[in-house]
Amino acid sequence: MKKLTFESIWMISHKEKMAAKIQFSPKKNLIAGRNHVGKSSLIKTLFLTLGARATGDLANWDENSISVVKFSVNEKAYYALHQKGNRALFNEKRKIIACSTTHSEWTDIFCKITDFNLIITSRNLQSVSADPRCFFLPFYINQDGSWLADWDTFAGLQQYKAPVGSILEYFSGLKPPEYYINKSQKTLISLEKESLNKELNFLEKARIRINEKVPSHNTNLNISNFNEEIKNITEEFNQISKEQSIFREKVIREEELISNLNLQIKLAEEALRTSGQDFEYLQKDNQEHLYCPTCGAEHSKSFLDVIHYTEDSRVLRELVNRLNEDLLKILQENKKTKASQEEYLKRFKKIETLLNSKKENMRFEEVIESYGSEKVFRAFNDESNLIKNSIIEFNTKIEQIDSRISELTDKKRAEKILKVFRDSYSGARNSLQLNPASVEKMNISSRPKLSGSGGPRSIMAYYYSLWKVMLNKDSPFIIPIVIDSPNQQAQDDINLPIVNEFIANQLPSTTQLIVCSETDSEHKYDRKIYLKTQYSLLNKKDFSKIDKIIKPMSEMMYSKFKNNSID
Repeated sequence: MKKLTFESIWMISHKEKMAAKIQFSPKKNLIAGRNHVGKSSLIKTLFLTLGARATGDLANWDENSISVVKFSVNEKAYYALHQKGNRALFNEKRKIIACSTTHSEWTDIFCKITDFNLIITSRNLQSVSADPRCFFLPFYINQDGSWLADWDTFAGLQQYKAPVGSILEYFSGLKPPEYYINKSQKTLISLEKESLNKELNFLEKARIRINEKVPSHNTNLNISNFNEEIKNITEEFNQISKEQSIFREKVIREEELISNLNLQIKLAEEALRTSGQDFEYLQKDNQEHLYCPTCGAEHSKSFLDVIHYTEDSRVLRELVNRLNEDLLKILQENKKTKASQEEYLKRFKKIETLLNSKKENMRFEEVIESYGSEKVFRAFNDESNLIKNSIIEFNTKIEQIDSRISELTDKKRAEKILKVFRDSYSGARNSLQLNPASVEKMNISSRPKLSGSGGPRSIMAYYYSLWKVMLNKDSPFIIPIVIDSPNQQAQDDINLPIVNEFIANQLPSTTQLIVCSETDSEHKYDRKIYLKTQYSLLNKKDFSKIDKIIKPMSEMMYSKFKNNSID
């Protein structure tokens, strides 16, 4: 158990050369005074010095003023000094222990000496240590923010993600500190998992949209098969082209042969015709001398010549016949060759068209490739798989944390604490003259939202029930109760005495009590502090004496800052 007690507070303004010191009893304290005498300023300065800025302004307050709070943790004394966000911690001999210029540094210092180890989640999704505001939140009723339905006691709690439930469960003992460490880790992992789910959903939508814009067959095209098909068609095309070339050369040779045969036939027929004319001339009767009708030469042996010409005609006629037979054969062969050539030409055109079509597809595919659609889809799939695997890992971690959280949750113990809380709330409502309320389903964060004069009394009953479960002999922390102030929302002369009596006599006696009130109290307080001067909490007569105490501490703090900056 860690018991914190406020012992004293010093406040000094060098600008106004005014100062004040207030000393508290470790038990019940009443700070009494009319409006604007500085009761709330005193309390706000007390918490501000320890790192918890309360809601509401410090009216007419010198911003450069220095405050020092002496407090004890399990009767070990400390001094905390504050000036404009700079803080230092001193031991009981006023030797400096640590100093800070930032809230987070001071939080670490404060949590170390108080053993406050609540881990909560920040707004930027980091697991962080709860600060002094969280430490004092359930125990301070601030007149500028705590008497209503919301938790507006301290400024800046919005930097945390839903901190109140964790704070109340922590101090009430519903859950051990380890529970909140696991809970914070689960929250962070769940948020990361949620982020991945959103990313996966976005990725899937993007993939669908791209798939709609790119023809579906492209995405299914097998490039290797396509290339193999092109290769086979090209080979066939080349083979046909080669064979067609052979036929074309054959046709040329055949046509040359036909032309030669026609020429030979023509020459043979011409020779035959000449020979026939010579033979007819020799057959005339009155010719003694034979003259050639062509060249005019005279022949003396006309009969033999006739025989000779007859033989020549026969040979020429046979030659013409044989040449015609050869011509007929080659013409028939040429016809077949041309028919085959025509057939190959048709096949050639067909395959050429097919090949060109395939090549066009290939070029289109190359365009698609150039846009990287295939690569994009592969990237989509790869990224999608990575995200899915990460989600699976997160699910595994969450299951492990849930298992540990379940082990840390003692339902029977929680039910017992809640019973005390609910019974205390019902009893306090009865003591504060409020109508009975159903509490069967009330949990520890069920802050009342009652309007009218009954509102502050229901809030008082609620805090009372919190303190009953947070400030018992088994509680890990005993923290002072500070109430500013009971007279809220026009408590009449019947209800206000009831509230005052309730605060003075029925609150837990295990801890220190500080109550601010506009009036004195008929009830017993161990120390009563009366503030009388309006708009001036500080005074001039105590300035020198208090300055002698604060000045050395202040100098030590700034000297340490200087040394730290050099280091």
